[in-house]
Amino acid sequence: MSAMESPTAAVTRPMEEKWQKERIGTLKEKVIQLFAASKDMVEKMNLVDTIQHLGIEHLFKNQIADALSYIQHLELNSSTLHDVSLRFRLLRENGLWVSPDEFNRFKDTNGTFKMDVVSEPKGLLSLYNAAHLLRHDEPALDEAICFARLHLESIRNNLEYPLSEQVKRALFMPLPRTVRRIEALNYISEYEHEPAYNPIILELAKMEFNFLQNIHLKELKAVSEWDENAVSLLPEYLKKFYLRIIASFKEIECALKPHEKYKVSYAKQSFQTLSKYYLQGAEWFHRKYTPTFNEKLEVGFMDSGSPFSVVALLVGMGDIATKEALEWAIGCTDAVKACGELTRYMNDISALKHGNRMQDAANSVECYVAEYNVTTEVAIANISQMMEDAWKTTNKALLELRSLHGVVRRVVNMTVCLTLIYGKKEDVFTFGNDLDEIINGVFANPIRI
Repeated sequence: MSAMESPTAAVTRPMEEKWQKERIGTLKEKVIQLFAASKDMVEKMNLVDTIQHLGIEHLFKNQIADALSYIQHLELNSSTLHDVSLRFRLLRENGLWVSPDEFNRFKDTNGTFKMDVVSEPKGLLSLYNAAHLLRHDEPALDEAICFARLHLESIRNNLEYPLSEQVKRALFMPLPRTVRRIEALNYISEYEHEPAYNPIILELAKMEFNFLQNIHLKELKAVSEWDENAVSLLPEYLKKFYLRIIASFKEIECALKPHEKYKVSYAKQSFQTLSKYYLQGAEWFHRKYTPTFNEKLEVGFMDSGSPFSVVALLVGMGDIATKEALEWAIGCTDAVKACGELTRYMNDISALKHGNRMQDAANSVECYVAEYNVTTEVAIANISQMMEDAWKTTNKALLELRSLHGVVRRVVNMTVCLTLIYGKKEDVFTFGNDLDEIINGVFANPIRI
């Protein structure tokens, strides 16, 4: 069931935009009153979860921060798997520590989950999503994922809407690894069928979605109007590319405030590093050299482009992108490195699906096969485990880098976008037909209010 009208590429008229802002402001105040009226912890958790799930958490940063502080420091007086799992997920995804021991209350003396929780499908779904925020050396959460997935798979065809759709999406990609705006688009259609449905919250979510969609459409139109020129001193195939690169850095620098212009030097340095790794890959290809898996990975996570993209992203992020944040990003450690590794692994696995790789250099899967003399299937299975380790590194950074939490959160959001690009083990940059519906939903089709 769709909440969308037919595609419209028109930008909202000024008068309509003014009315939207006023209506959003009115609805926002009413939701703030809901935060003030919620005294029970479970009620607060469900309100925060709903707001985040509908993609309007940016409107309530202070209220959510206060609610999370309350949730973190008080004991939860609930024995349901859903409530315990929801608290765990809300705290961890916002960088607040909570122990996996919270789930011990649902286990028997042997340390395995009691079978009576299987009768709580919403709780199993919440456990499954929450456990995907695990770090390294948390085997209890690995076990929780396996347990919840096994039983969700067994009941998925016997669930009612909208839980059936939510389980289906989670089994394909757990909630912490989904692009929030796309998940919001799905949940907006489902929310009115939830037991705790509130029409004020739903109207606000729809209004804000359309309002942001209009802003994004304006930005896309502005980007598409860039000029193209030539540079006479370069080979023909490099002229436009090189000039655009130089112009882009200059445009960014001109757009920054005087005290922020130094940040562009980080982007330039990162781009030079990226170019160096591109060159290394080109040399291997022309020498017909198949690197070891570790050699390929050292180059591959950098030439994936993600580490440079992280630095470039921070340059335009205002005060949140401090010198400390830029130094962290350009150092390519923890979450930044994990983003590069996941990009490389997902890209290489998807590349194998389309064959015809005679004109391409050996990718990480092929290097693994060559070095360890295993089948492609074994290589992909082992690399998939390395991908899980990279996700754990990402979760660890969220919890431990508190002074950089806002920056790390944005890197995590960027990493999560990889699941949209490669989620079906296809490279939708190259084979983009599957993105048509998503692009129309996010950028072109307003939601019916």
